[in-house]
Amino acid sequence: MADCREEWIVIQGAREHNLRGVDVAIPRGRLTVITGVSGSGKSSLAFDTLFREGQRRFLETLPSFSRQFQRGLSRPAVTSITGLGPAVAVGQRAGLSNPRSTVGTLTEVWDYLRLLFARLGTAPAGVTPTRGLFSFNGGEGACPRCAGLGVEDRLDLDLLVNDASLTLRQGALNVSTPNGYLMYSQVTLDVLDQVLRAHGGSVDIPWRDLDPEARNVVLHGSDRLLIPYGKHPLESRLKWTGITARPRQEGHYRGLVPVMEEILRGKRNDSILRFVRTSPCPDCGGRRLGPAALSVTWKGRVITDLAALPAADLRAFLAGLGPEPAEAPVLGPIRDELLARTELMEELGLGYLTFDRPAPTLSLGEAQRLRLLNLALGELRGLLLVLDEPSAGLHPQDAGRLLGVLRRLRDQGQTVVVVEHDPAIALGADWLVDLGPGPGQAGGELLYSGPPAGLLAPGLPPSPTRTWLTGGFRPGPRTPRDGARLRLEGLVRNNLQDLTVEVVQGALNVISGVSGAGKTSLLTEVAERLAHLRMVTVDAAPIGRTPRSNPATYSGAFDLIRNLFAATPKAREQGLGKGHFTFNTPGGRCEACEGAGVVEVGMKHLGVVASPCEACGGRRFHAEVLDAAYRGRSIADVLDGSIKEAAELFADQPRLARILEALLDCGLGYLPLGQPATTLSGGEAQRVKLATELARAGKGTSFIALDEPTTGLHAADTRVLVEAWERLAEAGHTLLVVDNDPDVILRADHVIDLGPG
Repeated sequence: MADCREEWIVIQGAREHNLRGVDVAIPRGRLTVITGVSGSGKSSLAFDTLFREGQRRFLETLPSFSRQFQRGLSRPAVTSITGLGPAVAVGQRAGLSNPRSTVGTLTEVWDYLRLLFARLGTAPAGVTPTRGLFSFNGGEGACPRCAGLGVEDRLDLDLLVNDASLTLRQGALNVSTPNGYLMYSQVTLDVLDQVLRAHGGSVDIPWRDLDPEARNVVLHGSDRLLIPYGKHPLESRLKWTGITARPRQEGHYRGLVPVMEEILRGKRNDSILRFVRTSPCPDCGGRRLGPAALSVTWKGRVITDLAALPAADLRAFLAGLGPEPAEAPVLGPIRDELLARTELMEELGLGYLTFDRPAPTLSLGEAQRLRLLNLALGELRGLLLVLDEPSAGLHPQDAGRLLGVLRRLRDQGQTVVVVEHDPAIALGADWLVDLGPGPGQAGGELLYSGPPAGLLAPGLPPSPTRTWLTGGFRPGPRTPRDGARLRLEGLVRNNLQDLTVEVVQGALNVISGVSGAGKTSLLTEVAERLAHLRMVTVDAAPIGRTPRSNPATYSGAFDLIRNLFAATPKAREQGLGKGHFTFNTPGGRCEACEGAGVVEVGMKHLGVVASPCEACGGRRFHAEVLDAAYRGRSIADVLDGSIKEAAELFADQPRLARILEALLDCGLGYLPLGQPATTLSGGEAQRVKLATELARAGKGTSFIALDEPTTGLHAADTRVLVEAWERLAEAGHTLLVVDNDPDVILRADHVIDLGPG
């Protein structure tokens, strides 16, 4: 191995997370797939070891001023890595949340269309075509009414009401938190009660029985009396450790609506959009551009006409253009660039995407494959490309074309390392690294490293991947459930046109079809049609946007655990209540890092570099909080331990045990209970959400919608997940699942297959 050091990336003693001193060599300039069950250590090897060390070494080449920030990027737990080049990671975690970003801007197709219309467009008198005129992100070209967003957002006050028969204290409004505080009110519930009493109302009167004047005060405010702002009263803040409590600012109660509208103008976040009705801008019709830009034509079309075409149709249109000598010097180079991008999009299974499609509507798999497009067309060579399941959401028939793109990257001189579960891509790679045999502490071992065919040879130790590649996890036949059928007619969304489908209640319904067939559109439309029922949407979105969210907080387990710690003798002796055992609020958290456990430094294009907090050593809590122990473990120990360990520790606590058992049933026992939400894969996030619903199964039946839940799952894990779905169906829940996994389709009670294209 030492003789061919320049041809290999040699890793020795990789110990990051659950890796057990892994020694492995990865060939440079080749396509390598890393596989294994969920939690076996694949991402720890690919991203937390390989990529992080490549990124750290790059930072070492920067000037001394920039290197001061490198202290946050620690060296991974590994003895040595040789043969490592510049590294680029393409993961699933980086969402595309900017509403100004579109498929056209992501692929640079919009830039070339702007250049095309600026050079060759025909404009009416008084209009001068420039590239800036066709930018909806600048003042020159953006629609004045919507500022280039293409949509108008309006608060719908009906969406604020949860249950009009309840009081504000009981949670009548959807902005109520579990402790009774109204988000966006900026005051405590007792202060709001004072305001309402001045208008003849109260927070203890059912919402529907409040006088219109009192309801209007809650929504739009009052200037009748001065009140203190803030959701924590002074007596509560005096108990906090590490800060000086001061009297709250006084003013008039502003009301929910003015505060929400102010937030909406600044940022269209998911929390505020729950109460918004969004419609196309009436001036530009959703096209984002102003009248001047929309008056310029080329070949009888405006620029937004071409952007509204699917990639495959734009390619056909450009390829069919007849020769026009006057345009050739300008059109030729632009057309070549557009054809290269649209053809590669078809290879990536994305030929159905239109270029005016907003980036936030893309699935994680679609967004990742679009990033592959830019890498494949780029000029950089000799890179280490680390990819996280690029086949996510792809129909099996498209896997061959994706494999072709990965090989194209390899042939350009890149070293391509892919964390992947698709058998076609695993078997089509040059090299296969298999980790396992189980998740968490049961994994982290190198089971195989070599050509894919070698893994199938007889005489090797047992491996879940070997069983998977030979079809050993294929589920057997069973008799489908035949419940009552719910018929939905006239379904229209995106490419769905007047579709009629039936959903079997109390059963597993699977929506399948090639990429772009309309699966997610159908799931969304059905969910909206059934919004009057108990609908639970389980998607791959993070369970939280910050490291403060984790499986414990999302599932509700943390709330129950805090109760137990607050009841310990040490906590009572030190006067520590439930509120001290959280890293999200002052009182018990480490104030140096504000409970984050890390200190983050922004590195612009290199992202955010995080270093452990020096004050708490990454433990998040004050020392006195960590002194309180439950059965020998601190609150930090419990969060750092696995879900399986927590289930054993709290087995005699019925409510808590039910939540933890549900997480185990979804195959998440290997996860640390407090693992930050930002580090969970899309598939893990979905399973945390599903487990939370499993734990609530006693609260009545639901319609549960899941979008591509097997993303990031090994076949062994998919089997565990399907068994959890079947338990939900047996309990009377109706599942509607978008997925193309053959094993999922085989276990379905009812399949809705969309297509053919």
